[in-house]
Amino acid sequence: MSEENKIINSETINQIFYDIFKNNWNEYFIFDTITQKKIKYSEFYNEIQLCIDKLTKNGITEGSTICLILENSYNFVKIIFSCIFSNLTVVPIDPQKGSEEIKEIIDSVNPQTIIFDNQKNIFSKNSIEISKIVNDTQFSKPQKLEQIRNIDSDKDFLITFTSGSTGKSKGVIHSLKNLIHCSLSFNEKFHFNSKNVFLHCLPMSYMAGILNSIILPFISNSKIVIIPRFTVKTVLDFWSIPLKYSVNTFWFTPTMIGLILKFDRKNKIDLSDKNLIGCVATSSLNTSVKNDFEKKYDIELFESYGLSELLFVSTNSPNNNSFTAGQLISGTNVKFDNDEILVKVPWMFKKYFNSEKNNLENNYFSTGDLGKISKDNLLIITGRKKDLIIKGGINISPKKIEDFILNKKFLKECVILGFPDPILGEKIVCFILKNSIDTDSKKELNKKIVEHLGNDYHIDEFKELIEIPKNINGKIDKIQIRNFF
Repeated sequence: MSEENKIINSETINQIFYDIFKNNWNEYFIFDTITQKKIKYSEFYNEIQLCIDKLTKNGITEGSTICLILENSYNFVKIIFSCIFSNLTVVPIDPQKGSEEIKEIIDSVNPQTIIFDNQKNIFSKNSIEISKIVNDTQFSKPQKLEQIRNIDSDKDFLITFTSGSTGKSKGVIHSLKNLIHCSLSFNEKFHFNSKNVFLHCLPMSYMAGILNSIILPFISNSKIVIIPRFTVKTVLDFWSIPLKYSVNTFWFTPTMIGLILKFDRKNKIDLSDKNLIGCVATSSLNTSVKNDFEKKYDIELFESYGLSELLFVSTNSPNNNSFTAGQLISGTNVKFDNDEILVKVPWMFKKYFNSEKNNLENNYFSTGDLGKISKDNLLIITGRKKDLIIKGGINISPKKIEDFILNKKFLKECVILGFPDPILGEKIVCFILKNSIDTDSKKELNKKIVEHLGNDYHIDEFKELIEIPKNINGKIDKIQIRNFF
């Protein structure tokens, strides 16, 4: 069905949910490798109802906002679907963020409840440990699917916080309808179905961890294999679980691909007969890295492009794969303003949390990315206008690091810039005055940055300058510094 003829509303979405559960009731949906559980759609549905009962008993009812500070787990997925069925607004927060950033988000949102899985993440009297919400006990009788009819997919469902160029995190608000509509359009390029088995190793607390690896597999009638979030430690034995559970569909980030190539020593693994699909998101993939990975593992990689505000915009696919951001998915419109990419999508974010600004002009969103459309109608990303660093697929605000360093008086002057890195995508480089800080102080500074801002903000390299260049207005000339190096 073409995009123009689609009618996506609460009624159609409720029917999609109803049909998925009904048609797959006795099929397996989730393979949780962390607890070694296999969960059928029927079991999943019943466990959701138990979670809803527990949430209700704790005073969490329709219209409430809850924060989740949880690591990757089956429990995270259960809570997400419980929020869908209960018409709650959910704010996932990465437990590996720094304490200051977590507190900043919680103070901003002021949620009714914080659900956590680690004692260190107790931030208020309203905190509830996850074990008090989830329950493995099944109802004696299967629950009726009519509960699905009560889902209001137009309400605020998901608020994800991402770094902005100002240094303050921005809360991006989406409805459930946005996520479902976008997933349906994206899947027109791939036709994922019940034969697809997705590996979930992205951080669940980010948009890609929810949209790409939970919502998209669900609306495709696919299966999900849950493992802990990807780290350097998991590289050494990365392929064992995908092989054991017959995973055939992956979501990678460029950083993951680079680390697997660098540290995976099991060269004898033969994946050539598995017919595997590797989707790539969060940032652009180096061409040589893409070629090396495909050659070594015989997995074709398909890059996509999107933003938290816009969700999926374009993607490569089995019918059209190139070294670009791919074809626009149905429903997406793009135009350019001095090479900046402006995008209009039916699943546009509703607004920023606690802000009336939305970067929209005539319903087009200013992406801050530079690009063009090729004669073959492919989106090509040529650069970035925004002063952001994308490290390992995570938006990093240079200003947030600069402000922390200067406010804590570690240095009198510093400049944070992002530079290309074959594994991280971009690395964080801190420019300082010559002899202004010694090696031990640099280590202590990084320790404090990680403690307060999180691991993603760790400075990867320090560079010394005789002086920090400034323009005629006395502002630091970052362009001159970048051009010099």
